[in-house]
Amino acid sequence: IEDGQKALLWQATCGSLLGNQAAHERALALPGRPRMGQYSPMAQAPRAVASRKCDLFSVYLRDDGLLEYRPVPGALLTHAGAMQVLALGKEIAGGRARPTLVRMEDIGRVDREAREFFASEEYLALSSQTALVVGSPVSCVIGNFFVGLNPILYPCKVFTDPVKAEAWLRGFTT
Repeated sequence: IEDGQKALLWQATCGSLLGNQAAHERALALPGRPRMGQYSPMAQAPRAVASRKCDLFSVYLRDDGLLEYRPVPGALLTHAGAMQVLALGKEIAGGRARPTLVRMEDIGRVDREAREFFASEEYLALSSQTALVVGSPVSCVIGNFFVGLNPILYPCKVFTDPVKAEAWLRGFTT
């Protein structure tokens, strides 16, 4: 186990012991690792078949066809950062729009220009539909408000549960 994974497992254990279920689940949600109750014991969790990183995000193309974005905790996403996200996604998406899972639980803020960009036709070349996973019900309300402010050209939904977000996206891949 690498040092980063040890820290996440420690965080998961502490979160579980202290009754912080959200911290526990977030810490265990490593790329390519199933979440509790998500898969049958015999099923394989999705694995990253390609990945890229920049200062703000890690991007994974998973073997189930989903494109997954994980921001650096506390990141401020500007228009320039959104352009980096698009470039990284295009590098590994194989030239086609894919269902996109954006894990925003720990992001600091997304500025107006970045939100407008993610609602644009240019981003549509990368994402056929997007599930935004936020950290709390309050964040979900705020996320839905911002999604409503920017008319989006593709299906987009805000979730607090990554398992439900993935299930919704898989409805587009079958």
